[in-house]
Amino acid sequence: MHMAAAAGPRRLLAGLVVLTVLGTGAVAVAAPAARPAGLRLVARASGPVVLERPPGTLVWPDFGTLVVAGRAPLEVWVRRAGYDQPIVADQLLGSGPSRHRVRLPAGTVSDLTSFAAFTHVTVTDPAGAVVAEQDEPFCPAGAPVYSTTRASDAVRVDPWAPASSPYPKGCPLVPFALGGVWGLQAGWGAPSTNPWYAQPVDLADGAYTAVVEINQPYRDLFDVPAGQATATVAFSVRTTPGGAAGAARPGGVLPGRVVAGRGIAGQPADGLVRPGGQAGPGGQPAAAGQDPGVSPPGAGQSPARPGAAGSPAAAGGAQPADPGAGAGAGADGRTGRWLPDLRPLPAWSVWLDGSGPRELLEFAATVWNAGTSPLVVQGTRRAGTELMDATQRFSDPSGREVGSAPAGTFEWDPRPGHEHWHFTDFAAYRLLDQSGHAVASQKQAFCLSNQDNIDTTIPLAAWQPVYGFNAVCGQADAQTLEQRLDLGWGDTYVQDLPGQAIDVTGLPNGTYQLEITANPNGRLHESDTSNNAVRREVVLVGDPGQRFALVPPYQGIDA
Repeated sequence: MHMAAAAGPRRLLAGLVVLTVLGTGAVAVAAPAARPAGLRLVARASGPVVLERPPGTLVWPDFGTLVVAGRAPLEVWVRRAGYDQPIVADQLLGSGPSRHRVRLPAGTVSDLTSFAAFTHVTVTDPAGAVVAEQDEPFCPAGAPVYSTTRASDAVRVDPWAPASSPYPKGCPLVPFALGGVWGLQAGWGAPSTNPWYAQPVDLADGAYTAVVEINQPYRDLFDVPAGQATATVAFSVRTTPGGAAGAARPGGVLPGRVVAGRGIAGQPADGLVRPGGQAGPGGQPAAAGQDPGVSPPGAGQSPARPGAAGSPAAAGGAQPADPGAGAGAGADGRTGRWLPDLRPLPAWSVWLDGSGPRELLEFAATVWNAGTSPLVVQGTRRAGTELMDATQRFSDPSGREVGSAPAGTFEWDPRPGHEHWHFTDFAAYRLLDQSGHAVASQKQAFCLSNQDNIDTTIPLAAWQPVYGFNAVCGQADAQTLEQRLDLGWGDTYVQDLPGQAIDVTGLPNGTYQLEITANPNGRLHESDTSNNAVRREVVLVGDPGQRFALVPPYQGIDA
């Protein structure tokens, strides 16, 4: 099941994965310098806020408060070189020849998803008694690309602010992501309490007052003006009659997180409801994909917005960087050096479902593109069939096509929850015993779609990729289509249905390796195929009818 189309509590991750973000190699870091003044906190609602929730659920503290950037954007690059390494986070300042990075203090960023404990929220009842109190994380980039909740997006606030933002939407949410660009355009604001990254609180129906304040370390770090670090919001909680309790989080498999702070009223529960989620899953900023340590193209001039008309790589929303630097640079007789590099991430959200007649090992599988060219596959319908012939097309950073090659087929998938076109055998899954023999296997077709920000810090990464699940996956009567996976982005499928999950009925208890392989038949041309497979240890334990899967952490990531 595709992450953006999946539904139900199966897609929920239990517990939080606390990630550490690492740098990828040595960089020149400027000494601490004065930052442009700074961020501020505003309440955008002129009247009381009403927070609605289905019966039996907690409340998402979405008060309509925004963290707003000043005359210069807030731009932070977070990276990690490995899953068990400490974090490196750089703030990008200035433009043109004066553009430089400033290393944020160690410990400022401990998670790819957000600044931890950025704000503190205190909720009081009409008598003034504190009934809930917790710290909230903050993602400057707003909600991810697949969110349908516009209130969770970054928005233009100041009248002088640019009309658009070049930055990626959302902070990385896949637990095995590797890096991200957190950007907040000058004069734009992002929700200070965002259901995509926060935790709910336990409040009865009624009227309340919330005081939201930026915590002191961030006031100092980002030059929050005196008197603009706090907002007070009157709100009420209302249970919606007839609402369904226990619905999935929007976007599905998300790591939950309890933030550090002065206490939390109410703990996260299974089957959380995130409001408005999908069923299922000014200074000029840096050019997208441009290493912040070097001047952008045409230094001294304002770079074109990534993806703007007339800018290079407009289709993928990226600007070119040094073509010799980059993950997976390779050569091919037809395309030169411009090729995708498909890499699977370790399986995550692994669990054993024994509720039906068969025992199914279910998991999330992500494949991303770390190459130098987007993966673009076009399909042309075979007359009278439910197949399309697939052609892979290659382009350089300017978007100019430099080659093409046959790439297999697309097939129409009529099953409920799918009902779109899949690229055939995009990935393969195997469960291996301790001797390395495959004891179970499954091939999986994908609708290729930019779902997850895996590493938008790599050279040439797309900051605003083509997105739109329904648009790219096609309808039953489609005669042609184009599916793509842009640089820095991944596609996640949750294997939680018969025919997708791995059937382990009858397999003995013991230790196995769950292997994910991208491009298993070699139909797609890549710069590097040596990184196309990854394994995750899975241990089957328990008595018949009550078995479960234990999954040890992978290089420190417990997801």
